Amino acid sequence: MGPHDGGARGEFDQERAEKAVTELLLAIGEDPSRDGLRDTPARVARALKENFAGLWQTPED
Repeated sequence: MGPHDGGARGEFDQERAEKAVTELLLAIGEDPSRDGLRDTPARVARALKENFAGLWQTPED
C-alpha cells in the first residue's frame, strides 16, 4: 500500500470520500451545509463506490 491508499486493496473509505467531496465543494465556494448540497458528499461517495467497484477485479473474479 502506498501513502494515498484508503486501506486494504479494493477497500472503499466512505468517510474519507465524503470529506473529500466536502472539501471540493468548499474549494469552489459552495456551502456544503446548505439545503441543496447537504446530502451531496454522501451521494457522490456512494456513486464513486459503485463506479469503481470493479477496479481491482480480474476477469477471473
